[in-house]
Amino acid sequence: MIDFEKNKITTMLKRWSEEDIPFFSVALFAGTWLCIGNFWSVVSTYTFVSISTATTILSVIIYLAVALPVVIFFFVELLRLKTKLKWIILAEVLTFMIFIIPPPRNADAMRVWLAKVYDVFMQGRKLVRPYWHYNTPDAFTLFHLPMINMWDGQIFQFSIWTALCAVLILLIKISKEYVSNDRTVVIILCLFLFNPLIILASTVVITDIPMILAVAGMVYSLILYEQGKFNKSLFFLFLFVVFGMNVKYNMLMFLPPILFWAVKKMWTDSINLKSLPFLFILTILAILPYYMNYLSIGNPVWPALTKIFPAKNPYWDIVALRTTESFLGGERNIQNFVESFIRLFLIPHHINPMAFIPIFFIFYRFKYLNYMPVLIASSYLFILWLMMPQFAVDEKERYVLYLLPIVLPFGIANIYEKFTKYKYGEKLKQFFEVVVIMTFFLYFTFTFVYSYDAFKYLLTYDKKVWHRATWYYEDYDWINKNIELKDSEKILVIVANQQTYYLKKPYVNGDALSALIDWSAMTDINKIINVIKGYRIKYIYIDNDYLKDYKDAKYAVEILIKHNKIVEIRRSNVRLYSSRLTNKFSETQTILYKVE
Repeated sequence: MIDFEKNKITTMLKRWSEEDIPFFSVALFAGTWLCIGNFWSVVSTYTFVSISTATTILSVIIYLAVALPVVIFFFVELLRLKTKLKWIILAEVLTFMIFIIPPPRNADAMRVWLAKVYDVFMQGRKLVRPYWHYNTPDAFTLFHLPMINMWDGQIFQFSIWTALCAVLILLIKISKEYVSNDRTVVIILCLFLFNPLIILASTVVITDIPMILAVAGMVYSLILYEQGKFNKSLFFLFLFVVFGMNVKYNMLMFLPPILFWAVKKMWTDSINLKSLPFLFILTILAILPYYMNYLSIGNPVWPALTKIFPAKNPYWDIVALRTTESFLGGERNIQNFVESFIRLFLIPHHINPMAFIPIFFIFYRFKYLNYMPVLIASSYLFILWLMMPQFAVDEKERYVLYLLPIVLPFGIANIYEKFTKYKYGEKLKQFFEVVVIMTFFLYFTFTFVYSYDAFKYLLTYDKKVWHRATWYYEDYDWINKNIELKDSEKILVIVANQQTYYLKKPYVNGDALSALIDWSAMTDINKIINVIKGYRIKYIYIDNDYLKDYKDAKYAVEILIKHNKIVEIRRSNVRLYSSRLTNKFSETQTILYKVE
């Protein structure tokens, strides 16, 4: 009886693999995220949205129906690998899973990803917010709109972890096309997982893992096409490219080689006309977020390319350039490119150097894809250098991680093939694997140190300790419990980096990253009062130390105090952590004023 059941399971797993159901589940997950996210984007732009309990329940059912199969198929695909090294992967992924339970607290989620979707939830619609971080494609965030009020936003963290499982499924499938044994497949997976920035991206709400999913799906779709599955793979190729375009602007950098390939194939190969309506729908979804940005801001990719696409309000571009110039700045010369490229191998606290050594081995003609791997990687790096000449400083090197689904499987496959051609190739291979595995254990240790807070939270459920380094969390918690707003009253927030997610009251940002209010034009009390009344501001919450450096807004607040228009009701000493692991922080003082 036991043998019979075992045979049934083996047969079922084989059939799943042959029919590529795991890949279909990944595509369904990405496609659902894409479509539902855009649905809520359009609906919340043109009408008032009230999320009912029934809507939330239905959304959760749909969500679990597309997310859980991806998780299940990941474990199935991993456990089918015939090597003991797979247990390292399992331990790492399960450790990442722990981060689903604690509340989100990373900076990007606090200022944009969770803050943006909760802003739509509170306001009941999507309003024009000329904040430097906000105007990225909506689908990535608004997919979670009906579920955002469940707990503290952990559903979004589960999406990131599920996307990681999807990436690993695709890496297994791509790798198996080019390497001969499961041990090498796991080496590739380990080189991907054991990177500090990948560890970070897998455990917080950020766009990097979904972007890598888009690239991995794109690469595997190209392979399927060259295997003769023309129409099906062309649809999946469009799907993953469009999914990436709805996550982050960076996907646009992958378009030139993909468009070149697509035009060439459509010209030379026979494409079934039945697939054209689906490709047309995907094309609309690709254009939609950029068109929506153009309608609201005047620039499809604001705050980028402001000289090509001027915003409707010139002040919006002034604010955009104020930050963009420092972030994207640098001279476009060969020296900057070479220095940035070399630096990718010199920052082990961000990137495992062994993970990028294979990039030198993708200059090769590969089965199915010919020279496409090097064409995609080199064109992306070139465009990245054009956009940000110093692309390996200030954590901008994470944009290079999007190439890992290309660099690792193809580079490692070529390295191992070259080992077989040399007299001492087997010894070189063993030495290479020993060095690689040593780095795994080093970064595995880092994972456990990094995970200490999450393990501790699972035992104590102490939010105060968990959020000790979450900027302004205690102040927001006090405001949520003690401040009541009537009608459409709001809080004006002027703090560093717009980290406002845990402020569960309607608010507008007035800091240097916000172009909502031109403080330089606030030259007298009447103009300031008009702004206060126009936005129905009842309270003003400021970071006093931050305000000292933001002189235009500081001047406006001082005028309000001078004319007795605002009254201080709370003052706090706050620590702003720049690193939880090293316990680095600066001290500041926050003040909450009430408008009289």
